Amino acid sequence: MSTTKFSAAKEFIQEKKYDEARSILKTMDHPTATKWLAKLDEIDPPFPVNITPRAPSHSASPAHTVDQTTSPPLTTEQERFYRRENANARFKRTVSGLELIGIAIVCFVVFAFFAATAPTSVENGVTRTDLGFSWLFILLGVIALAGGMRKLSKPSST
Repeated sequence: MSTTKFSAAKEFIQEKKYDEARSILKTMDHPTATKWLAKLDEIDPPFPVNITPRAPSHSASPAHTVDQTTSPPLTTEQERFYRRENANARFKRTVSGLELIGIAIVCFVVFAFFAATAPTSVENGVTRTDLGFSWLFILLGVIALAGGMRKLSKPSST
């Protein structure tokens, strides 16, 4: 999903520039884009597909059909902009995913350090190790690892 295109369309909608938002949403093959287009059609209906302009009574030329539903294609500059924004978003997502995995590794190392120095006691032939609060680092590490893996496994935007 292209979050950059959705952001641009959202800004156009907020500025009540519905035709520009429509032109961006029509370039996307996504269920959310289809829903937004339907909602735009409710808010601001597009012109009818075929408008036959009335020819002046003194004109001899036949009336022409004007198709108002086609949107202009994206220019190369706009396409480069969207590609660059999507690449930046993928890079940021990758970096934040790797940061979370790094935090998970640090949590596991901290746990290993505290677990190695944890006091042990023997009661009735059973050895007990008091981990205190160091077990929380395992929980935090697992959560950070899961979050990092989720960020890295998201499909890339097109």
